[in-house]
Amino acid sequence: MRRFTEGSGGRPTPAVPAELLTLMDKLAGPPEFWDRPDGDFGPLSDLYELDVEARQRANSLYRHGSKALGRDELSTAADWLGQAAAAGHPGALFRLALGSSPCEGAAAGVSHARLSAHLP
Repeated sequence: MRRFTEGSGGRPTPAVPAELLTLMDKLAGPPEFWDRPDGDFGPLSDLYELDVEARQRANSLYRHGSKALGRDELSTAADWLGQAAAAGHPGALFRLALGSSPCEGAAAGVSHARLSAHLP
């Protein structure tokens, strides 16, 4: 069985309609400020003395932790965000600080007691 993308038989590849591209952009949403896939943590990059690969791994941990936090999986979120924060990821440090502050966490919809209970 052939895959849809294999063997077009010399036919030109169909163009993606503009409407589909617009829909895909809307579904992707705006870029997340703290997502740093290139591993650039600003001034924290030099402070933690990690290579780019280690910072990129920390960014992946941050993304996983953020998604877990969004699903209300607080223990998992605290583990992943904690590992990313230990590597100096600014977004992980921010989210953990936000979750551990009673005033800020409540304002952001993050339960202070619930997230703090899972922090290392």
